Amino acid sequence: MSFQTILRDTFTVEVEAPELYVDNESRGRSGHMSHALAALSPKHFVDFNSNCSAHRWSGHSTYGWIEYRISEDSGKTYSDVYDLPYAKQCFLDGIYAISVEKAVGCDDKAVVAFCLRNDATGPTCCEPWDTPTVVVSHDAGLTWSPAKELCPYKGRVYDARYYNGSIYVLMLCY
Repeated sequence: MSFQTILRDTFTVEVEAPELYVDNESRGRSGHMSHALAALSPKHFVDFNSNCSAHRWSGHSTYGWIEYRISEDSGKTYSDVYDLPYAKQCFLDGIYAISVEKAVGCDDKAVVAFCLRNDATGPTCCEPWDTPTVVVSHDAGLTWSPAKELCPYKGRVYDARYYNGSIYVLMLCY
């Protein structure tokens, strides 16, 4: 039995016509970096995206901040855009460019976002990586905690999963 047969028999994938979710081009911005989505239930999720310069390094930079939207109907509609306060403040301070690499939904509407900190003074703002940080929301993304350092090792969180009350993180360290 081939992998495709197993995959096909395990679940069904439905593809709908694409809809424009964020129109960065019309506002002169880029969406490079930050692609995390935290599911709180099968229909309720918080979706993170970038609001970065379309001009710095031809838009392939993290020079900007993170925005997010909330959907409670499987992505048919979204809330108004919210700025992630930590990322916006870091952008205004000019020291770090923040991206949300991964995010997980936990019990009781908690969302944990794993953030990559990069030097905002470099040409791309994508490297070097500093120590990763986390921000937490206990109300499904309406408010956020101050950032805390995840660990003392410089690196990037590549994946995260919430399972049985614990969060497991896969991280590349320098």
